[in-house]
Order: sequence, then structure tokens, then C-alpha cells
Amino acid sequence: MLLGFGSHADVSRAATRAVTEVIQFQASLPEEVIGDNLPDRLTGSEAIDWYTFQTLEANDFLLPQGQIDPSQYRAQREYDVKQLIAAIESVGTTVFLLDATRPDIGIPVVRCVAPGLRSWWRRLAPGRLYDVPVQLGWLTTAHTEEEMNPIGMFF
Repeated sequence: MLLGFGSHADVSRAATRAVTEVIQFQASLPEEVIGDNLPDRLTGSEAIDWYTFQTLEANDFLLPQGQIDPSQYRAQREYDVKQLIAAIESVGTTVFLLDATRPDIGIPVVRCVAPGLRSWWRRLAPGRLYDVPVQLGWLTTAHTEEEMNPIGMFF
């Protein structure tokens, strides 16, 4: 099973980015998981286990949680950025923006920092991962650590 995490405010661009990430994921497959000559059980990395034995049925948290109307999500760059910042600030996280554009190069660069956000690595300290889904109304009570996704990213 391969995953693509590409994202964008525009649905078709998000899909394209996710597919290109799946292709990158596939290119990184260990040689021993390619083909039909797999031993009964490979040992070693979590990646080999994931590529070889995991299924959607066993990881149903990867399945969609309903349907959306893609026409609702049209990219409006300035509006989308402002909306994202407002959403982050609405749950008590401050967003800091820095114009890091170098005049000699002229390509716009912005650095954005939001202290308190968690890395996409499996970090389960108290805070945002537990509190924000409740604040946004996605859950009525916070999950416990035991209820969180048990699988960390391995790449």
C-alpha cells in the first residue's frame, strides 16, 4: 500500500501532488518487496512490513470520512492563505510570517512558523493533536494516546 500526502487548496492540484508523491514512494520501494517472489514474512524495517502486508481494511483510518463536493474548493491564493492563518489562530496558535525574499534574486519567499503545531512525525505530547479536533467539533471528547494512529511514518 502506497500513500501520497501532496496537498493544495485546488482539488485537482492536490490530486496531482498526491499522485506524484505516490510515484516517489513507489520509487523508494526496497528491492525485496518488488515482484512475486516474496518470502512468507520479511523481517526488518517498518517500511518493508507496510509495503508488503498492510491493507486498507486493517488501516481504515485512511479511508474517506464522507463525501465532499470538489466544486466547493476553488483555489483563491490570497483568500486561502488568510483563511488558513485564521483557522490556525482560531484554535489559539499564533502564526508568525517573515518575508524572506532576497532582493538580489527577486523570487518571493515567505517563512511561516506556528509554535505548537506538531510535526508529521509521530509526536504524541499533550496539546494540539488531542485538543483541536474537540475545539473544531470533529470529536466530542479527546482521543487517548492509545486511540491514536499506532503507525509512525518510516521514510
